[in-house]
Amino acid sequence: LPAALPADLLDLGGEIALHDRPQVGDEHLASLEAAVADFNRALELNPRYVDAFSNRALAASRRGAFAEAIQDCDQALSINPRATRALYHRGYARDRQGDPVGALSDYLQVLDINPDHLEVCNNVAWILATSPEERLRDGARAVRLAERAASGSSDAGFLDTLGAAYAAAGRFTDAVAVQT
Repeated sequence: LPAALPADLLDLGGEIALHDRPQVGDEHLASLEAAVADFNRALELNPRYVDAFSNRALAASRRGAFAEAIQDCDQALSINPRATRALYHRGYARDRQGDPVGALSDYLQVLDINPDHLEVCNNVAWILATSPEERLRDGARAVRLAERAASGSSDAGFLDTLGAAYAAAGRFTDAVAVQT
């Protein structure tokens, strides 16, 4: 990429361009718009830049534009079907749109590629433990995934998922212990 692009666009290891901008109130929306402009410029220069599609999808999700996020992820995945960031962001957007089956499909593909992706373990466990669709519920599998996620992270939200997984598996004493 040309040097004219901001240096944070060259960082392929994280959620590029979004985390270095302020994230409060109107400034947050302005930073998302600026990030999207960065991603659009990157895609003008390289229309096959998978991370630009994936990160533009993240910005769309943060704005609540989940259909837009899914479209960007579909674009990224048409270029690289194993792009875990695109699969993750599409799964997240599908989940927020009320499509737990689609979300699970994407999340499970991520775990096929990277079984140690703790956030995906957590998200799959949450769906398996709490889905209103009985056919998606699997308490025992939710426990295995939630335990893996919680043991490898200090994210307190993972403990909520672990508690829900224990409850879904009928392990109510464990569920209460995790939440206290």
